[in-house]
Formats: sequence, C-alpha cells, structure tokens
Amino acid sequence: MKRFLKNLFIALLPLLLINALCFGTLVLLSVGDDLTYVNYASAFDKEARLDSLSATSERGIVAVIGGSNTRFGFDSRIMEEALGRDAVNMGIHIGLGLDFMFDQTAPSLRAGDVLVVSAEYNQFTDRVIYDGDIALTDMYLIKRRWGKAFAHIIDTRNFLSAYKLIRTRIKRRRMKGGGNRIPENMEKRTEYNRYGDFTAHYGRTPKAEWHTQRCTGDVDPTTVKETADRIAALRERGVRVIMLPPTYAESYFRSDENAIGNIVRALDEAGIGYVCNPAAVSYHDSLYYDSPYHLTRSGIDRHMATIMPFLQKALR
Repeated sequence: MKRFLKNLFIALLPLLLINALCFGTLVLLSVGDDLTYVNYASAFDKEARLDSLSATSERGIVAVIGGSNTRFGFDSRIMEEALGRDAVNMGIHIGLGLDFMFDQTAPSLRAGDVLVVSAEYNQFTDRVIYDGDIALTDMYLIKRRWGKAFAHIIDTRNFLSAYKLIRTRIKRRRMKGGGNRIPENMEKRTEYNRYGDFTAHYGRTPKAEWHTQRCTGDVDPTTVKETADRIAALRERGVRVIMLPPTYAESYFRSDENAIGNIVRALDEAGIGYVCNPAAVSYHDSLYYDSPYHLTRSGIDRHMATIMPFLQKALR
C-alpha cells in the first residue's frame, strides 16, 4: 500500500507542480491588473458607496442584490426618490453567486434599511451558480484575496478556471492604456452611474441573438433554505428584506414557466415569497438588450413603473 501511494504521488507530482506554477502566474498577473476597464472591479465602487451610506445616511438605505439583471434593470434614482432612502445597486454578475452577494452587502446594513433581493431564477436551481462560478474566483483575485481564490478553485474543482483567468489577464494587459484596443461593447467599470446602475447600453441597438442559460432545472432545497436563513438573520437585525422576482423576457418566461412556478412555491413554503407575481415583471422581448434578463432604457422605465408600487406597499 505504501509503495502504491508513493508511486501515485510521484505520478501526480508533475501535475501538482504545473498547477502550482499556474496559480503563481495567475497571482503575479493579478497584482498588475489595471482595473479601470474591468467590469467586476465596479464592486469596489459599489461597496464604497454602501459603506459611506451606512456611516452617514440619516434616512436609511435601500440596496439591491442580484446578478446582471439588477445592474441592467434598475434606475436607482427613481427608487431612491420613491422610497425616501439612499439607494445603491449592488448587482454585477450572476456567476458571483447569491451567497457572495449576501456576504458583500449584509454587514453594512442597519436596522431600518431595506434589502431588495432580485436574483436570477438559476440561483435557486443550480448550486454552482449560488456558490459562485469562475466569476467569483475572478472577483477574489481582483480583491487580492489569494487564499479565497485558491480555496474556491478547490471547492468547485474547477482547476481549468486558473488557465482561463490567466488568458483573461493577458488580454487585459494588451488593453492597458485604453485607446482603440478596448472593444466598444466591452462592459467597463467606468460605465456605471453613481448609484451602481449600468448605463453603457443606453441608446444602443438591442442585439439580435441572446445566449443565456435557461431556467429548466429542479429547485435546490438546500439553496432555498440557506437563502431563508440569510434573510431571517437580517430581519432579526431589523433589516427589511423584499424578495422581488427578476425581470425575464416573455418568450423565455413562457418556455420556463413550470420551472419558475416550482421556484415560487418553494420560496413561499420557506416563508420568503416574492412581493409580486413573476409574470408582472415579464415584458415583451423588444424591451431587452442582449439577454432575457437585461433591459433596454425603455425596458428600465417600464420595470420601475411596475415594481415601485409593490415595493412601496411592502414597506408600509
């Protein structure tokens, strides 16, 4: 047995060394990141606003968490004025995972503050998304939390992510200095407004093809329970939590309606049901930009007009 283990170690040693070298290279490249044009680096700006409001706001905070449906789908100035609270849109990307989104936001919220949870449906059907995929590894690297990044690669067993992220950083290096090297449609840290809403697509022509993972899986009961536990802990601290269904294009909603119905029932049974019927925030496909979750400027106006009465009613 000892001989077998020794031979196994010798056989695996080159692979271990290659992965160690790969991760070391990734860390070195991350240290030199120019975060001006990195979408995920908008987390620094959003967190800074949230922390500042937590320390100074006299009328309270309304924060929104979720994936890119929230950063594309809200006009936080309208929400701020309608709810009488200082607003911050924390949404960046679905792949960061709802678990991370709670961790990122909850410590800065106080009694009387409001947290709107508008997470994509896949957060409740795909455990990998809830826990964070390669996007979360990238976020940890951007924040220079090397141990967290390495642990996340191990936890998700996504060892190829290190190679993909090296390639991403090499591409970023080539764009350093800006100019014509940066694609027009690249999502940048600089294209968010002060509330955290993404605004770069305003005025652009919606894209003809969408590539989005459908909501067709079974509800993950562990994810629902953990979400309910997170919300219960916040409510015990006096934070008011509102579950808002994500906006979702009509054609996709019709195709995925059964799966969405299962999610609605699971959340209701866990005591964290949506504040409105998901169908109420499903709009015509023409109001979406490049994904069934990403609204155009006109779509945002429609969405805000739809959801504000529900949010106001929930806070009475």
